[in-house]
Amino acid sequence: DQTNRTHLKNRLLKAGLKKNRCERCGISEWLGRPLNMQLHHINGDGKDNRLGNLELLCGNCHSQTPNYGGRNGHRRKRREPAAKSPEATAAA
Repeated sequence: DQTNRTHLKNRLLKAGLKKNRCERCGISEWLGRPLNMQLHHINGDGKDNRLGNLELLCGNCHSQTPNYGGRNGHRRKRREPAAKSPEATAAA
């Protein structure tokens, strides 16, 4: 959930374990204003909060990760199309 991710990100920053800078491109501000970094779970499992599985990324770098927005299936399972029965196929 977003509140827990924000809380975790803030705890990492406060403890000095992460810096408010993108760990991929190094950017920390855009047009002179600080960017809000996003917490990225490298393996796509939002419940795996081991430090080695976490990165702070700018929105652009985060959107380029293979599992952004649950693309790898950890966040939401995609339903497989139902297989047609032989009877339904024969009737078609």
